[in-house]
Amino acid sequence: SCGSPCYAAPELVVSNRPYDARKADTWSCGIILFAMLAGYLPWDDDPKNPDGHDISRLYNYILSTPLKFPEYINPVPRDLS
Repeated sequence: SCGSPCYAAPELVVSNRPYDARKADTWSCGIILFAMLAGYLPWDDDPKNPDGHDISRLYNYILSTPLKFPEYINPVPRDLS
């Protein structure tokens, strides 16, 4: 794998399925949009991995934790993410 772990689709790391650029890039664009709207990255709040250095733990956290939007993000952009 390559790229920044916070922006990479989890299936690129935790799956053996073939790379699907369209799906992986759509995931990354959603992360960018979230960061632009919220001012921080989603899933950047794991108390067991506060610096995000443990990549395996980061992906497990992403896969097991529902996405939470800040209240100030309107419903329309939420549907895009």
